[in-house]
Amino acid sequence: MPGIDMDCRVIIGGDFNVILDPNLDGSGRNPKFKDSCVKVENICSNLDLVDIWRIRNPGVKRFSCRQKNPTIQSRLDFLIVTL
Repeated sequence: MPGIDMDCRVIIGGDFNVILDPNLDGSGRNPKFKDSCVKVENICSNLDLVDIWRIRNPGVKRFSCRQKNPTIQSRLDFLIVTL
């Protein structure tokens, strides 16, 4: 990518408001596929980034956003980093 030093370490964190893995990161409804999910995946692919929490916690269901009625839970907050 032009203008990016590919030898640097990258850490991006925040509330991305997308579910990257519907089976692990969502509960209580069928999550909608969003175009923004593709954009996050493209950024990760282009910069060789990974969801470090998911790497260290494979198969674990934990959520950063909850709604009580009806019960809907999602993991929308991520730290994506270079390894």
